[in-house]
Amino acid sequence: MFTEETDVLVIGSGPGGGVVASTCAARGLSVMVLERGALPPVEGSPAARREHGEGPSLIERQPCDDRTVWCNDVPRQMYVGGRAGGSSGIYGAALLRPQPVDFEPGAAYGARLPSELWRWPIRYDEFEPWLQRAERLCGVAGALQRDFQPCRAADGGGLPSELPLAPINQRVLGRLQRAGHHVWRLPLAIDADRCLRCDQCAGVPCPTGARWSALRVLTTAGQSCRSLILKPRTEAVRLEHAAGRIDGLEVCNRDDGRHYRIRARRYVLAAGAIGTAALLLASGIEHAQLGRNFMYHCSPVVVGLFLSSTGGRRTFIKQLGVSDYYNGTPDLPQKMGIVQSLPAPGPVLLAKNGLRALPVPLRQWLRDHMLPMVGIVEDLPSPENRVQLSGDGQIHLHHRFSAFDLQRAGALTRGISRLLKTAGARLTVAGKMPPAEHVGHQCGTARFGHNRQHAVLDPQCRTWSHPELYVADASFMPTSLGVGPALTVIANALRVGEILCNEL
Repeated sequence: MFTEETDVLVIGSGPGGGVVASTCAARGLSVMVLERGALPPVEGSPAARREHGEGPSLIERQPCDDRTVWCNDVPRQMYVGGRAGGSSGIYGAALLRPQPVDFEPGAAYGARLPSELWRWPIRYDEFEPWLQRAERLCGVAGALQRDFQPCRAADGGGLPSELPLAPINQRVLGRLQRAGHHVWRLPLAIDADRCLRCDQCAGVPCPTGARWSALRVLTTAGQSCRSLILKPRTEAVRLEHAAGRIDGLEVCNRDDGRHYRIRARRYVLAAGAIGTAALLLASGIEHAQLGRNFMYHCSPVVVGLFLSSTGGRRTFIKQLGVSDYYNGTPDLPQKMGIVQSLPAPGPVLLAKNGLRALPVPLRQWLRDHMLPMVGIVEDLPSPENRVQLSGDGQIHLHHRFSAFDLQRAGALTRGISRLLKTAGARLTVAGKMPPAEHVGHQCGTARFGHNRQHAVLDPQCRTWSHPELYVADASFMPTSLGVGPALTVIANALRVGEILCNEL
């Protein structure tokens, strides 16, 4: 079998893989990045314009991973990024810091979780410098209150310019602040000078590249470092290993079906919590916790309907966050997470979600008078929620939210409804929970820790059995945090990249 060689081989080009790869290339190491999906259409091209909409992206899922995953025994196409750049090609660009309590969730959950399921092997104060570096790397802009995740300016300068607040958000911000709520502007990794203020930002590819993505990091690194090579349409098949060492990775060119091998001094898995676990399982790398404790946030959505226009059908309105319920609601004082605004769903999505009988003009009117908000409920890790492979190599995902997760989601739904009514909504409607294939914020299948009995990875995110094999996506997380994991993944990838470079 033909063999290629490199210093560092990265499987997956999303935020974790892209940041590790660019870090290593900047230090002079030769790097190959494998991406199962294709390159996205060139920004501004007719192909890019055609797919910039809810039909191609949110219904047909053209930018998503094209694999079938058997989710609770039902075949589905998961709503995760499937092109170069991974999910950063379709995410909402809200990069939020976790809180110190997120690294010690045992204090919040008590006897509900054994310590081996929630313990982080790194303290928040040790991790915070990497969060700061990640914010600078991604150009995060956002004026946040000092009592919730302050966003520090980069050395020698201020924060990037922010998108102007939409009029509805100016009104909501003022009303909620006057009522004593902890409301703030979301920290967004969006270049205000290039942003078109699209009404449907999250979920669709950015037409101008204003939204930070891992592909941009890889492209910039590739232009300045000739030693970095991105290989799209290249699928990792199996890690070859013997006597505790990785001998190489068998890969397949998805265009011509050719199989060959790549050998490296270090290997980095960053294929997502599902993909990374599946590849390790397919390679026969064994650990009792591998693939287990799959998590994604239990995320209730509530829509507020206003008499005056919110601009939901014309402009970007996903701009506000609320931290009142991070540690619970008045009726359920248990740890949850943030609340944030969302874009108004388009007419096709509204039809799919039960409003097909309404004519399109009426659906558009509804869009223009709604402000959706979503809650983040930190779902607790459970070994029963897991990724497995069948005998024929099919990926099977088993996941159920616990009764405790659903109880907190119900309490947060009531809290969001109260927020929206305080903000001026005349009517609130609780939406359905996201469908099973919408595993936003997936994490946890290869947790890191101090104890190899309970953790797949050591504190440096190396596998215990193969020290040249790292993991740099959200698989490493022991718990799911009260915010989205993107900034935490990027920060950890910077940390892992530094560890790896120092080794080599």
